[in-house]
Amino acid sequence: MQARPVSIRMIRTAAFLAGIILFIPTAPIAEFYVYQRLVIPGEINQTVQNIGANRGLFIGGIYCFLFTYIVDILLAWALYVLLLPSHKLTSMLVAWIRLIYAALAMSTVALLFQVVRLIDTGFQVTDESSLFYEQIDSTLQLYKDTSMMSFTVFAIYLVALGVLVYRARYIPKFLGVLLVIAGVGYFLTSLQPFLYPDVDLDFLMYTYFGELIFTIWLLFRGTGLTDEKIYGGA
Repeated sequence: MQARPVSIRMIRTAAFLAGIILFIPTAPIAEFYVYQRLVIPGEINQTVQNIGANRGLFIGGIYCFLFTYIVDILLAWALYVLLLPSHKLTSMLVAWIRLIYAALAMSTVALLFQVVRLIDTGFQVTDESSLFYEQIDSTLQLYKDTSMMSFTVFAIYLVALGVLVYRARYIPKFLGVLLVIAGVGYFLTSLQPFLYPDVDLDFLMYTYFGELIFTIWLLFRGTGLTDEKIYGGA
C-alpha cells in the first residue's frame, strides 16, 4: 500500500487556503491603484506632490504590499502540503524559494516607508532643493531595482512550481505548462530594466494569466480532490 504523507482532508484544506490567498487582490491594488497612480516615471516633482497630497493612500498601499508578503508564508505552506504527494523534496524546495522571495520583497517595503519619511521631513522644513528630490528619486529607483531582483526569484519559483504541478498526477498538466510560461514571462520582465530597457515587453502580461487559471482550479477543483486521484486508490 502506498504511503500517504498527508491526509486528503489536509490537501483539500491546503488547496482552498492557497486559492483564497492567491485570489486576495491586495498586491494588484497596491501596485496599480496606488503605486502606479502616484509615482510618475521621470516626473519626480509631480510624484512628490502626489504622495504628499495622498499620504494615507500611499501608506495604505505599502501595507497592502506588506500584507501580501506576509501571507506568502501561509501560501508556501499550503502549496507544500498540496504538492507533497507528488514529490516531498521538490515541494519543500519550491516552498523555500517562495519564502526567499517573500523575504526579499518584504525588505523593499522599508524603502517605501523611507520615501514617506523623506517627503514628510521635506514638507516640514519647506525644503524644495534639488537634493531633496534627488534623494526621493534615488530611493524610488532603488525600490524599483530591488523589486525587479526579487521578481527574478519569483520567476524561478513559478518555473519550479510549474514543473512540480506538471509531475503531479492529480493536477491537470496544462496548469504546470501555464505556470512555467508565467515564470518565463516574469523572468524576462525582471531583467528588462538592466539588460534591454528599450524593448517593449508589454505583451508578456498575458503570460501571467496562468496564475489566475491555477487559482481558479485550486478553489473549484482542488477542494474536490479524492484519494483515488491523488494516491490512485491505493
